Formats: sequence, structure tokens, C-alpha cells
Amino acid sequence: MEPAMLGVDIGTSGVKGVLVTPKGDVLGTVSCTHTTNMPAPGLAEHDPEQMWWSGFVRVVRELISESGIDPKSIAGVGCSGIGPCLLPVDDSGRPLRQAILYGIDGRAHEEIAALGARLGPGEALTITANPITTQSLLPKAMWVRDHEPDVYAKTHLFLDAPGYLAFKLTGEPSADLFTANAAGFIDVEQQRKSRRMFDAAEIDPRLFPEPVWPATVVGHVTREAAHASGLAPGTPVVAGTCDAAAECLGAGMTDEGEACLIYGTTAVILGCSNNPRVHSKLFGGAYCLDGRYILGGATAAAGALTTWYLDNFGAEARKLAAESGVSAYEALYMDAERVPPGSDGLVILPYFSGARTPVNDERARGVILGLMLQHTGRHLYRALLESVGYEIRHHIDAMGEAGVVPRTIRAVGGGTRNPLWTQAMSDITGLEQVCVSNPVGAPLGAAYLAALGTGLVDGVDALRRRWVGTDRVVRPDDSRKSVYDTLYGVYRRAYPATADLGHTLAGMA
Repeated sequence: MEPAMLGVDIGTSGVKGVLVTPKGDVLGTVSCTHTTNMPAPGLAEHDPEQMWWSGFVRVVRELISESGIDPKSIAGVGCSGIGPCLLPVDDSGRPLRQAILYGIDGRAHEEIAALGARLGPGEALTITANPITTQSLLPKAMWVRDHEPDVYAKTHLFLDAPGYLAFKLTGEPSADLFTANAAGFIDVEQQRKSRRMFDAAEIDPRLFPEPVWPATVVGHVTREAAHASGLAPGTPVVAGTCDAAAECLGAGMTDEGEACLIYGTTAVILGCSNNPRVHSKLFGGAYCLDGRYILGGATAAAGALTTWYLDNFGAEARKLAAESGVSAYEALYMDAERVPPGSDGLVILPYFSGARTPVNDERARGVILGLMLQHTGRHLYRALLESVGYEIRHHIDAMGEAGVVPRTIRAVGGGTRNPLWTQAMSDITGLEQVCVSNPVGAPLGAAYLAALGTGLVDGVDALRRRWVGTDRVVRPDDSRKSVYDTLYGVYRRAYPATADLGHTLAGMA
């Protein structure tokens, strides 16, 4: 039987997996869902055993069963996952608490301020190419030390999502350079842990594994892991990487001038560069390919906004969906297509879960501007889609300030199935989008890393030629440029005008 690569991704709301041959033929895909624990406003956690490992095992066993593949034919395993996350484990690798999630968890705002003050203005950016934000892991490690001293005292290592899966599979601790860069503790020039950052945080650098390139083989499946997952003992496992990098790789982003936009629960926009680039309000560092770098950022909500709308105001859409045989999400965008571009003067700040890059304000709150009695639910829905477009344009403007100027966007994620959203995005940003026909997203990139690490593919040529296809191309409509330029200007002025009010309200939550 032809060898296959296994790629598995741990997402915010579920686990996805794929089996794919070195030629790029997909043998099977499987997914399962889980929920994010939010014990208080601004806090987000996952149970690593129940969500990450159990989800992995379920997906892998179903993939093997449904594809009929001999587990011995699986030549390598690559895992990607939400990140950067912080999971303290003891010397046996047992989790000591739930994992603290990436930038959507804002608990460490005091530690962020303290670390920045110790380093001095702009020092973290100079060292790591990343500002200190809710995405950074050292402030979260400081939070565990200061608020949960019993946990910290027992902590042998801090792992992230792909690192934990690799550990469960191989018994070897690992971390990857892309995620470590995004976590804000890597010297961008030296590509190793920055002693200056750890000293300022008063965190022992040995609590984090030494990061390696994502395609590096870090171990082999143990007998215990094989028994649990159905994989064959001895199967090579690569370090894997953060889901954003795997998603970009699975979309075929390999060259300077390309950007990848991920339409997910949150939205991520990353631009590819041949050289390290720095912006004080974005994150950057090594890409998952040697010799390539990224610069970009992420929203705190994107698809989560449409889910919020459907959950709270979607009764009519669900009824229409049941009658017509389409999904409730399709019913929503089909209805909202009746609203003109710009939503009749409605502008939303989409900071319903705070603001990540480039605003970087976990206490920011959502704002709806311009409401009139004439506005309807469909106006609100369209304005939510457009608000993410404005937020992505804000990122692209900031990327350009640092010399990363995308010529085209490679778009992936569930949101690409919404033609109203993708068209609005191109109209607002003025950029063409190549919507990639990748039905699985990040797991494909994780599988490709496994193929690279085990030598079944060489370089990135096979990725664009055989692994990644194009679904459709979305081009901006120039007739809409004027209205969107005007509303984008309103969007940019709205946050400074309302930030203090949002902070007051955040304190009352």
C-alpha cells in the first residue's frame, strides 16, 4: 500500500484530521467538536486530556477505520494546534491544570505591563519581533507563578498544543520555532530562546522545551500511544506547529508577496517575507519553512461573530434553512445580500472578545455605530461581516508600514464558503483572494510537514503542484471602493473615540 501522512489539528472548537499520500491524494478526513471553557470573562481554557488527546485518538481511529489503511502504511505524523497556549505539566507529563489558551485569554494583563516595564519601551519588539500582548506566553507563565504557586512549584515543563500531542505520542518534550516566535520569547536574529526575556520575566528558560523547525522528527510513536490511538509503534512524529502556520502552509503560502487569510472562529492574516520584519503592533518571526518569515496578526472574533448572531437572532434563518434545505449560515448570507455594501451606514467594532493585533486591547468592547430605526437584522449581519474586513484591512495597512506588502491573498477556512463575506473582504482590502480548495485546512499543512520531515517530499514544489488546488478567485469590485474607504475611515476613528468608555464597561462585566 502507498504510504500516507497523518495530519491532525487541535482547534478552538474541535479536532480535525486527514490522511494524504505524498502525491497529495486525500484518503480521508474526520473531525469532532469540543467547547472552550470560559470560567470568567476574558479567560479561555481547554482540558488537554478530554479535548486534545481524546479528540486526537478519536479522529485517528476513525480515519484508520474509514480509510481501511494499514497503520503501518502511515509514514509520519504531524500535529498542529491553537497557539501559543500554556500547559504546565509535571515530570511525568501529566497536566497540572487546564491549558491557558492563546490571545483570546486576557488574564495576564498586569503581568504584560510588568514585563514591559522591566524591559523598557520597545525592547521586546527589538529582541523578538513581537510586542508583549495577550499572545505572549511569558506573562501567562508569570500569572501561574503568582496566582497558582502550588501549580508552578510542580511544573516541570510548559507545553503547547502540538507539543503536548507530540509528547503523548513519543514521550519526548518538544516545541517548534514558529509557535515559540509567536509566543514572544525567541531572539529573532539568533532563533533561540532569549535570555533577556526570561530574565526580565524571572522565569527559568528550562521550563520551555528547546524549539526546533516544525518538520523536525522529534520521536516515534510508543507502544502505549500506539495502543491508545491505533497507530503503529515506531511511526515518526514531527514537531508540528501552530495552527496558523499549518493553515498557511496548507493554503500554499510559500513566497514573499503572498498573504494567507484564515476565516475561522477568529481570523488570522499572515504575510510571507524573505527577511525578518518588525512592527510594534503585530507579531512576526520564523515561518514553518526554513528561510521564510511572517508578519501579521489575528482578530479575537470572526466566525464567532456569525455564530453569536445566529445563536441570538437566527430563529428566522433556522426556519428558512429547514424549509429550503440550506444551512442556517447560508440562509443568513442569502438574506443579507439584499443589503447594499456598507450596510446603509452601519459600522461595527468587532471587539466582542476584546481586540488583538494591531489594537492589542483585551479590555476593548464591541461597538455598533450608526443604528437607525430603518436598520434590520440583515443589516446587522452584513455589518458584522464587513467589520472583520475593516479589521483585516487595518492589519494589512500595518504590515505595509513594515515593508510586507501582499499582492494577493490565499484564503482558507469555513468563512470562504460565504460568498458575501469573501466579496466584502476583497472590496474592503482591494486585494484579490484565491480561495483554496482545501477541505481540511491546517491538518493538510501538518501532514505536509510530516512528509518533509520523513523525506517523502522535497521542498515546497509538490505543495503547490499537487497538494493545493484553487476553488475560486474573488476580485475587488472597484465601484464599491469609495463607500468602503469612507466607512473604513469611520472604523479607524471609532476605537480611539470609544476606548475609555469600553474600558469602563469592561470593568463592570
